[in-house]
Amino acid sequence: FEGGRSANLERLFAPRAIAVIGASHDTGRISGQPLQHLKARGYRGKLYPVNPGHAQVLGEPCYAAVADLPEIPDLALILVAARRVPDAVRACGEKGIPFAIIVSSGFAEANDEGRRAQQQIVATAQRYGVGLIGPNCQGMINVSEGVAAGFGAPFTLPYRDGAVSVVSQSGGFGCAILMMADEEGLGFRHFITTGNECGISTLE
Repeated sequence: FEGGRSANLERLFAPRAIAVIGASHDTGRISGQPLQHLKARGYRGKLYPVNPGHAQVLGEPCYAAVADLPEIPDLALILVAARRVPDAVRACGEKGIPFAIIVSSGFAEANDEGRRAQQQIVATAQRYGVGLIGPNCQGMINVSEGVAAGFGAPFTLPYRDGAVSVVSQSGGFGCAILMMADEEGLGFRHFITTGNECGISTLE
């Protein structure tokens, strides 16, 4: 994905503030895990849960809408149901957020309706210059910055800081590489899964 606000990948990998759209208290669900992992790993930036159903989530003040955030985050994690993702991407664009990781599934990997919805979010992202990761992906880790922006057991583990970065379309395959390499003493810098690759892909 080229042009617009998505040109500076440093804002993706080392965000100064992260919006967690669809954040919940239930850490047993995907929607509840990224905020928990970011807090547990010592992320030093600002965290902004976005969910109109909560006043706070995991001790953080929660906002009803992306438009209500007090600043422009560098990154948004989108955890809402597939039918709500196009509106979430548009809200990110209108706010000026340069990057969004769409964890939500139910798009081109699912059926024709999902494929059309994915085309819609791509068009919206291009209109506003939002760099998209996903949808249907597991997330991203920056070891040195304490960014564990994703879900699942691999995002709860500490990793050695190093010079190697891994980009994987498959979350399961990529996480297996990450954990096995760490057991062998290999340090990491970045780890990111790309899912359906509707925006930024493994080649960019």
